[in-house]
Amino acid sequence: MNAKPEVFISYSWDSQEHTEWVHKLYSILRDNGVEVLIDRYEVFLGSNLEDYMQRGLNDCRYVLCICTEGYLNKTNDPTTGVGKETEIIRANDKTDFIIPIIKDNQDKTLPDFLEGVYYTDFSDVVFDAKSVNDVEKIKEMLVHIYNIDDTLKPQKGFNPFEVRLGHDVIINTKIR
Repeated sequence: MNAKPEVFISYSWDSQEHTEWVHKLYSILRDNGVEVLIDRYEVFLGSNLEDYMQRGLNDCRYVLCICTEGYLNKTNDPTTGVGKETEIIRANDKTDFIIPIIKDNQDKTLPDFLEGVYYTDFSDVVFDAKSVNDVEKIKEMLVHIYNIDDTLKPQKGFNPFEVRLGHDVIINTKIR
């Protein structure tokens, strides 16, 4: 388990409402001990945007790609921040460090460089602590970020057909 995992949030500035949603995600991750890189707190006047993106995409354990329709529209446009991040990700040639998060994306489409990657759907997540769905989605993401196996795999039994001198074959039919 990584004591202080680092994540980089890749998103597009679709609207003020969406930017606030991303900030809530940032706050929840920070409240749960995750180091988070997000432009809002890392990029200032005079900052080198490409250096920031390179550092975030190459140095963080995970990249959360908030896949909205606006994000999808910008992935192939190298003049946008999302487009530049996409180029860096494509150059890496791996996607196992990316957690795609579907949000405001009616068709649940992923960018082409994430085609076939397992994603989580936050379409209806509003970060309400009383919402069982919201809590479960956040928990699912944190379990992955912290690399915790929260599912207890049933223990493997013995082979019932193994040669056992003097014993009958016993088939276990108990379901756990």
